[in-house]
Amino acid sequence: MKLFVFSASMIVVSALFTMSCNLPKNNTTGKTNLQVTALTGSLPYTDVALGDMFVGKSKVGFEITGSYETGNPTPGAAQLNLPLADDGQQLFIRFDNEPPGLYSENSFQKMFKDGDITVFAILLRSNYESIKNGKAHYFSKVTIQERKVVKQTPITTPTIILINPWAPVKGNTMLLDYFVANAPAGSSVLLDIDGEKHTLHDFQARRISGLTPGEHTLRLLLIDAQKKALAPSIVHKVTVVAQ
Repeated sequence: MKLFVFSASMIVVSALFTMSCNLPKNNTTGKTNLQVTALTGSLPYTDVALGDMFVGKSKVGFEITGSYETGNPTPGAAQLNLPLADDGQQLFIRFDNEPPGLYSENSFQKMFKDGDITVFAILLRSNYESIKNGKAHYFSKVTIQERKVVKQTPITTPTIILINPWAPVKGNTMLLDYFVANAPAGSSVLLDIDGEKHTLHDFQARRISGLTPGEHTLRLLLIDAQKKALAPSIVHKVTVVAQ
């Protein structure tokens, strides 16, 4: 058992995804210049779990159990031919409406005001891909009083969160990663990249190849089996630079 401590200002998460073991082909409409394929071959980390959040006098932290160590490289990640984090495996955290943060150290100093905050956290491999084993994430409304967590209420509404990309992308291949929570059976994600549309029938991370240098717009929409939106869409601009 390992205890990891983190600090940051807090964020409301607007979206989340659930994972299927099946990897069906994508349905594509419009242009077909891009290749969007499910990312496979990653270390599954089936034993890893992320526990409840705690707040101390000037810290916020999570308990991590299993074979995962922040700061270490993920075995086999280099063979996937995706960018690797200099800091190794990290914890992705969003507090309320602020931009996400990546944490690979085990101690962060931060003061928190009393009140409610929405917290999403998930463990990442060293290639920035999240671990979607059903246990390696945390998504709750947290009530803090007198620098202590007094209540943690899991979020139950359908939600989708963008995990990657956030930083500029080097080269013509990008990792697209997202997480879905509380989506009913038969749900899918509509992905739009500069007008090129794909339907993702599972919530596995994707490798997107064929990107040209410049700014690209990603749109993600979580829908149910009747094509009805379950959560607000995500619109995110990403810059691709030549390698």
